[in-house]
Amino acid sequence: MSLCPPLFIASIGNPSAAFSNTLHSAGHTVLNHLHTILFTPPFTKSRRHANGLLSAASAGDLALWQSPALMNLSGKPVSQAYRTFLGSLAAPEQRQAARLVVVHDELELPLGKIRVRRGGSARGHNGLKSVSAALPGVDYTK
Repeated sequence: MSLCPPLFIASIGNPSAAFSNTLHSAGHTVLNHLHTILFTPPFTKSRRHANGLLSAASAGDLALWQSPALMNLSGKPVSQAYRTFLGSLAAPEQRQAARLVVVHDELELPLGKIRVRRGGSARGHNGLKSVSAALPGVDYTK
């Protein structure tokens, strides 16, 4: 068994080209950089994963996923995609150890600063409120 838990890293942001490279799509920008650094396969549209863009490592223990929904409506697609990821893990202990990470904009922080925290409130972020409502009881990292 791997020392690292299976990770599903989801970015939320506004998907249209009008928001490309803006703060409202910062999560997608970060995920694109992770994709490059981690050498994961190219992103492809995945119907099974709520029509989001998916890049999954061949071992199946790492998936990068971009939400196709508007930021404030991200909850349902994140929930569907994460549950599909969990279903793809072979062993029950993998599913139990799996972690969800949601990458998003944080307009309260200065440009270039990041904050990583597990659990806690959405702190007024409508995209995170949507995710939390769709995944009640799931303790995810933001």
